[in-house]
Amino acid sequence: MPLAYESVLVLGPYLKLRSVLARQRKRAVIIELGTDRWVVVPEPVWHRMEITGRLSEQLGEATGSWTAAFQVSSDPDQYTVLIQHGGSRFHLYHSEQGHTFTNTDENGETVLFDVRLRQFRPGEPRPTGPYGADPEMFRPLAAGPVDVPGLTAVLTGSDQPAVRHLGVLRHLGIDPGPLRMTFEEAVGSGLGRVTPGPRRS
Repeated sequence: MPLAYESVLVLGPYLKLRSVLARQRKRAVIIELGTDRWVVVPEPVWHRMEITGRLSEQLGEATGSWTAAFQVSSDPDQYTVLIQHGGSRFHLYHSEQGHTFTNTDENGETVLFDVRLRQFRPGEPRPTGPYGADPEMFRPLAAGPVDVPGLTAVLTGSDQPAVRHLGVLRHLGIDPGPLRMTFEEAVGSGLGRVTPGPRRS
């Protein structure tokens, strides 16, 4: 899946999240947003939400706090947010649940899977539009007062993924800059600390 950028918001102590990245030998940039508020911008490997989601889960388990994995995709246009607490899933948002990918079943018949891994036959009606567009579920991530009407409009609207991502962050009072960077941009910004990553042989 072509990807614009992905990142993880972590609410918890730096040393705990740093220990997770060290154990996993995960190369990433850690940028401070405020007291016990961090952005982790991982070096992309496979560009899959489950990879970022797993990192978010591990960081949440270590800190015992809130995390959110953000992913902005350009093909198909998709904005996904996975919110977790203590490593357990709390909420999932997809900007468009109607996107599908094609596979075959055990009989060799074509089947379609949507972003929630629900299975459909070609031509079968399937849900479309945003999934999980509940602004209250985003409130634990907020850095200040939440603009609920504005956030609702963004989550249920039709803006491009990058524009939607920016709107979500602004309505939650979160500094959008670090959460909109690619790994290369985060490294070049000089705003954070780069973890070493895997050892080279």
